[in-house]
Amino acid sequence: MLKKFIQLRNVGLLRNGAPKPVAFEQVTLVYAENGRGKSTIANILRAAASHDAGTLDQHQTIDSDEKPLVELIFVDGQGVTSPLKLSNGAWSGNVPAVHVFDPGFVESNVFSGQEIRADQRQSLLQFALGEDAVDLEKELASLVPKIAEATKRETEAGKRIAAFAKGMLPQDFIKLQDVPDAQAQIDSLRSRIEAAKNLAPLSKRPMPAPLPQIELDIEALFKILQTDFEGMREDAKEAVQGHFQRHGNPDGLEAWVAQGRRYVTGEDCPFCGSDLKGADLLTAYDAYFNETYNATMKQVGALSRGVEARLSDDKIEIMVPQLAANEARVKAWADQLELEVPKFDLDLARASVAALRAAAADLAARKQQSPLESVGTDTDVATATNMLGQIRQQIIAYNDAISVLTQRIRQYLAQLNTESPAALAQSVARLEATIARRTDGAVQAVQDFEAAEEAKRALNVKKLEARKALDQLLPQTLSMYQGRINSLLRRFGAGFEIVRLEPDYTGGTLRSDYALQIRGRSVEVGKKAGAGKGFGRMLSEGDKRTLALAFFLAKVQGLPSDLSDKTIVFDDPMCSFDHRRREATISSIVDVVARGAQVVVLCHDPHFLNDLRRRLDRSHSHIKPVIQEIRRVEDDYSELAPCDLDKVCESDYQRSHRMVREYVDGQGSVDRRSLAKELRPLMEGFLKRRFPPPILEARANLGGIIKAITDGAHPKLAHAKQYVKKLDALNQFDTRFHHDDGSEQGTPDDAELHQFAKMTLEVIYGDYSEP
Repeated sequence: MLKKFIQLRNVGLLRNGAPKPVAFEQVTLVYAENGRGKSTIANILRAAASHDAGTLDQHQTIDSDEKPLVELIFVDGQGVTSPLKLSNGAWSGNVPAVHVFDPGFVESNVFSGQEIRADQRQSLLQFALGEDAVDLEKELASLVPKIAEATKRETEAGKRIAAFAKGMLPQDFIKLQDVPDAQAQIDSLRSRIEAAKNLAPLSKRPMPAPLPQIELDIEALFKILQTDFEGMREDAKEAVQGHFQRHGNPDGLEAWVAQGRRYVTGEDCPFCGSDLKGADLLTAYDAYFNETYNATMKQVGALSRGVEARLSDDKIEIMVPQLAANEARVKAWADQLELEVPKFDLDLARASVAALRAAAADLAARKQQSPLESVGTDTDVATATNMLGQIRQQIIAYNDAISVLTQRIRQYLAQLNTESPAALAQSVARLEATIARRTDGAVQAVQDFEAAEEAKRALNVKKLEARKALDQLLPQTLSMYQGRINSLLRRFGAGFEIVRLEPDYTGGTLRSDYALQIRGRSVEVGKKAGAGKGFGRMLSEGDKRTLALAFFLAKVQGLPSDLSDKTIVFDDPMCSFDHRRREATISSIVDVVARGAQVVVLCHDPHFLNDLRRRLDRSHSHIKPVIQEIRRVEDDYSELAPCDLDKVCESDYQRSHRMVREYVDGQGSVDRRSLAKELRPLMEGFLKRRFPPPILEARANLGGIIKAITDGAHPKLAHAKQYVKKLDALNQFDTRFHHDDGSEQGTPDDAELHQFAKMTLEVIYGDYSEP
């Protein structure tokens, strides 16, 4: 409970609003004319309840350079004192339980002008909820900026990742697995991209060609070498061979003879001219050098030439330019493929061919020397076959390698024909992202992204849990709140009620959504003036204020039954209310007092405060309200001070009556001239109350009243004839002080004034004895 204002400085007109400590009790009524500082006091108490220093800084006294200074004393139910102070822009002390109904509450929670804004519906829901629901709503509301902050961190980390990701989504970039040879693959892909763009010229590049093979028929060679002329006549053979032996059978003799025999066409020797007729040796020659022999010798004679032709050095040397061309052609693909130039040992090939040629030539020479003998053994055949096989195998191995390279090139060209440069570029980008994924900057960005993502996930889980709990609690809470509001609206005689009050999650922010039923029609509160049958058009200012007060009182009704630790503040609660709602407001405030709450009512209408005080006196006589006022002081500032509410509420007649009575009773000093001016209005007021219209005219002055009594203007005035002399004397006396035309006389002496003052009271009372 608020016990005292100790200091109140530099807030609005309250330059020094509490020159002395100002006491507050369970019920404190504060009277102030409009513009004196009622709303300022309400704002101070609201700011104290939330430790809001910024609001009061905005209300700093305009012609003061000093910050607001507020010092309050609160006392709890056990009598423990709790100071609360605002100094240098900050509050210190415990937060008090204060609820304030004032224009600020209406503006923040209910309506503004002709509309109800989304933020007002949000504030209203927060205001309406019970403690459990409020805690859940606060938790839900607190999670929204946290999720937004986590999302912001995630987005910022995602932007940093994008600098490395080559167009990949952050999640895909994070999942990338390391590729150790990524750069080598990139280089290869870039070559393929370039190649795919240049497929036509690449297809025209010459291919490597195979080497010609060494051709030698070993079987045919040795068939000739091993021919022995077994079908030749033995006598001819013996004669011819004997002849050759007699001549020493030198190398080439047989061939010389065989060749020369072809020149013997006549009967004499073409060499010596001797007669050849009947020569037995010639007959033997004919049998020896027969057609088979001649054919065989022809083959034997061609052996050396054939061997030389087939195994000449040129057979190897013609390979040299082809080998060079193949090497160049293979190396030309180095910009596209990793190809190895096949090896070919020219020296080995040359030596192998030369060796085979020499061996074959030797066998051919031996055959030519002894054409009738078989030349060459099985070993010679195997050796020649092996030597030829080695030569051919080297060529085959080279040509096989050339074939493999050619196939790879053709496959590569075929692949290029099917590849898309764009797809290859994507593969390059992915590999580049893989390399970038290893860098420190990317690793840190990924860690930040995953941390923010995990934080957001956890926060969203909490949000869903809080939302679920709130969704279970809200319907019952709002239903009870709606019931209390409608009960209050009926109490205030409102011609409308709430037909729907529910939560609204539109836009992700929890707000209230409600509709009013007016004359059987539903009116949505969110519609602005000008948008049809909306809140602004359908309710008067008094109705809107009634709705706001019902919202506030319904919240108070929903508080725990013992409100002894609560301070409830009302700032002009009956503004724009008619008599019925004014009385309902008083009854509602009395109900709050009955529940033990401290109630502070600030009001510009002293009669409302006076009626409230009287109602409390009737129903709770043990509660004595403290009456304070905010009064004007020097330099048009304001201050809190005790207030005599009875005097404030006096009518002119009551004020004049009190002043005259106090003077006659000797209570204090007075300005006798001013008091003299009060006597005639007091007498006029008394007579008009005793003889109201139509007995006396409402505007009749004392002279006119005396004339009406004297003339008998109304039969009832006969009862006043006994006063005529006194009335006439009073009129003559008092007229001296009611003119501003220079005929006024000075101040009456005390005896004369006392005589007429007492005479006035005697007319009013019928008799008056001084105390």
